[in-house]
Amino acid sequence: MSLKSMARWLVLLGCLSQAAAMGAEQELRFRPGTSEALFEGAVLRGERDHHVFRAKAQQQLTVRISSAEDNAVFAIYRPGYRKVTNDGIQEIRGQALPGATEDKEVTSWRGVLPESGKYLILVAGTRGNAEYKLQVRID
Repeated sequence: MSLKSMARWLVLLGCLSQAAAMGAEQELRFRPGTSEALFEGAVLRGERDHHVFRAKAQQQLTVRISSAEDNAVFAIYRPGYRKVTNDGIQEIRGQALPGATEDKEVTSWRGVLPESGKYLILVAGTRGNAEYKLQVRID
């Protein structure tokens, strides 16, 4: 790889890291005819990945996360959440689903969705960087 190509990659990686740090949303996509999505990713220490999906009220949701070092967790926010930045730190304002809040170390959750709309799944590492597999199923 040439020095010029390497410099381009470093700039691109820097831009992607900055977008992730600012909470860029990644929409979970379900293949046609299926109700399950699998996303593989990595989150850096102190940062959170933002995954969104749309669902209808009364649908059954199952979310699981796994990581090689058992250090990836998630929280799920109901429709109507807002992202607010204070002093360069992004916070989520809104209501998390019972049992899937940020103060818990959630690795698995199943329940009935209370309303229709766009839901947010925040993924974070409990210690250090975390490579993870996020499985989302809607029935």
